Amino acid sequence: MIVKLPLFFSFFCWIGFSQQTSLKGKVLIDSLPLSDVEVINKQLKTVTYTNSKGEFEILMGENNNLAFFKKGYVFHPVVVDSMLLQKKYIEIKLIKEERQIEEVVISNKKIIPNIKVERQYQERKFTIPDGSIQNGVDFIAVFKLVGKLFKKEKEVRIKPSPVSFLSFVNYNFKPDFLIKTLAIEEKKLNDFLLFCTYDERAQQLANNENVISMLEFLQEKAKEFLEKNN
Repeated sequence: MIVKLPLFFSFFCWIGFSQQTSLKGKVLIDSLPLSDVEVINKQLKTVTYTNSKGEFEILMGENNNLAFFKKGYVFHPVVVDSMLLQKKYIEIKLIKEERQIEEVVISNKKIIPNIKVERQYQERKFTIPDGSIQNGVDFIAVFKLVGKLFKKEKEVRIKPSPVSFLSFVNYNFKPDFLIKTLAIEEKKLNDFLLFCTYDERAQQLANNENVISMLEFLQEKAKEFLEKNN
């Protein structure tokens, strides 16, 4: 018994360790390597970053949720399946995030009109000049007019409407990913998302645009939804 117990314990530990393996890969943008991409394994709570060649290495296990995230790019989730465990390599292509213009400024632009000064001709009189200008331009009136045109322009700022919870989820998560990750039937997916909207945190997370926190929220709500519908 003294010999067999350590052997059994070692064999058990080896099985547990063998369930995890190292995943190598590369992240690209338009066929070019992308550095400083955050690679997250939610289950193992490990994080790494791509190097200057877009390469990375991270531990993975079956059914783990991997996330590839970099600010300004569309969040890319991956579920580890048996095929990926065998291949041990993945190539990810991120795309740039298209954002709406956050603020539109409408200015009341004014164009300075051409000031025409008509020359008036009068009959010449031979008088002794006293230094005054006959029929001259009223420069005081001109400067007042120009001053009004250069007054501070009024700006009307139009703030964008916040992104709704449903729009945020549809933009960042594919239906196939949600169905597989949350274990919700495809026909019940819309009912589940509607169920989530009754939680005030749903819109708050959409406003914060935090993809990782949103994924955790969806997983939490999925458990509640399944318990109520089973």
